[in-house]
Amino acid sequence: MGEIYRIQSKLNEIDWNYLTNLNTDESCYSFIEKLNNIIEVKVPGKKIVINKNTIRDPWMTKGLRKSTMHSFNLYKESIGKLNTSEEYIRYIQYSKK
Repeated sequence: MGEIYRIQSKLNEIDWNYLTNLNTDESCYSFIEKLNNIIEVKVPGKKIVINKNTIRDPWMTKGLRKSTMHSFNLYKESIGKLNTSEEYIRYIQYSKK
């Protein structure tokens, strides 16, 4: 719970007045970028390694594992991107198949 307060504190330190000179998309992108930077510094990620060859469930075929990994990689590329970015659109189109 302490991480949330540290993130709020950092967000409060930023002078947001410059956003009034930007359009909505630019303002949103700028906010997301600043928030992601703060989160990366204040809440470091934990690295998890998953062996691709390990079958966790008998119904998980090689094709399903490959599709899942591809979807996950597209998701990782789309994190923090605008809804109109090429990475985000590729992820959404793939996930709707």
